[in-house]
Amino acid sequence: EDSRSISAQYLGKKKILPYNEANAKRAVECVKYALVNGTTSQSDILIVVPPSGQETYLRDVLKAHQMNDIEIAALGSIRLCTKRTVIFDTTVAGLDFTLRSLDDKKSGIVRVADTFNTLLSTVGEDLYVIADLLHFSKLYKDRLIATLLGIFKSRSENIGNILNGARRFDELTPEIRKA
Repeated sequence: EDSRSISAQYLGKKKILPYNEANAKRAVECVKYALVNGTTSQSDILIVVPPSGQETYLRDVLKAHQMNDIEIAALGSIRLCTKRTVIFDTTVAGLDFTLRSLDDKKSGIVRVADTFNTLLSTVGEDLYVIADLLHFSKLYKDRLIATLLGIFKSRSENIGNILNGARRFDELTPEIRKA
């Protein structure tokens, strides 16, 4: 919420396809942090987004950073896999509607709980959640996603550590980055 992000809409589409530049920037910072801290490789990373335009937007952003081996999946489409690092980008901010896949009043609490159970069982070691908590507290007031994000926030790592890790990654030579 500190970045005051707003979700834009892909033009010319008949479906609602929001994407969020600020969330994508945070996702790339989390990827860099995971790569520079430990034995994580690009193929060990999964970025999960709600069904939206964020998947397409993130592919372009990662390609610009020469990170082509990172898997991106829509929430609800991941099945029976485990990744060392999972980044959950909630995408939405500045929208005046809720996304069905995150809203238990629209799709049912069991479906949303099952989706998050699958997401959390995919995590091998590290889970990064990118969310605008102000947006979720306003639009998703008493819903399961708001409760889960509150729990995640209470157990979260300092964002400064992630930004420092991303800076260290940027300072590496291109040869070391590829390795």
